[in-house]
Amino acid sequence: MRVMTSFESYFYEYEISFNNYTSLLQDENIPRELRLFDIRFRLAIDLIVDYMGNVSYTKTPVVKRNYAQQMKLMELWNSYEAFIKYLDYLSLSKRNKAKYQQISLALIKDSGVDELFLQCFEQLKKLYSDDAKFKQDYDEYIKRIQRGVRAKLAESCARSISYFNGAEELSGYELFALIYAERNLFYHNGESAKLGMNYNRRNILLSKYYENFALGMMRLAKYIIKQQVDSL
Repeated sequence: MRVMTSFESYFYEYEISFNNYTSLLQDENIPRELRLFDIRFRLAIDLIVDYMGNVSYTKTPVVKRNYAQQMKLMELWNSYEAFIKYLDYLSLSKRNKAKYQQISLALIKDSGVDELFLQCFEQLKKLYSDDAKFKQDYDEYIKRIQRGVRAKLAESCARSISYFNGAEELSGYELFALIYAERNLFYHNGESAKLGMNYNRRNILLSKYYENFALGMMRLAKYIIKQQVDSL
C-alpha cells in the first residue's frame, strides 16, 4: 500500500473538512467566496505547465521547470487572493494592510502556519549557510527585489537575510512577502522567472516556496472551516 505524501495528506484533511462543512450547510447556503477559493486552489495545485521549446527560450528541462514552477506559484498566489475574499466575507481579514499582510498574525499562529513557514526558512537558512553559491544567488535575488518593489515590501523580503545571519527574528509574513514580490516583478515588471539566480538553485527556492505556501493555505483553510463548523 502506497503511503500518502505530506502534500496528499494535507489535501485529504482539507477536502474532508471542506466537504463536511458544505454538507452541513447544504448546497444553497455555501458562501460564494468559499466556493471560489476552493475552485481556484484546486486549479492551482492541479496545474501542469509545459513548454514545447520551439518558440520560447526553454530548450532544456531545468529552464522549463523554472518557468513552470513560476507559473504554478503565481496561480497559487491567485488562490491566496481568493482566500482573502473569503476572510473579507467573514470579517477576518486585515483589509487596511498590504496584500501580503491581510491575514492576522494571530490566525497564522493559531493555525500552525507559523511553524510550517519557520521550518521552510530553517531549510533555506541551512542552504544559505552551507552553500556559498546559494548565498551569493540569494543575496542578488533580494537586491533584485529591492530594486523592483516598494520599500516596505522590500524590507519584509530582506528580513529573510537578517534571519539567516542570526540578526533578526521572522515576523511571520516573510513567505507571503517574497511570493507577493515575485508576483509583482513577474506580472508588472516583466522579470524573467530566473531572477538572476542559477537555474538549479532557483528551482530549489521555487520548490520550497510552492510546497510550503500550498501547505500553509490548506492549514489556514482547514482551521477557518473548523471554526465555522464549530459555530453552527
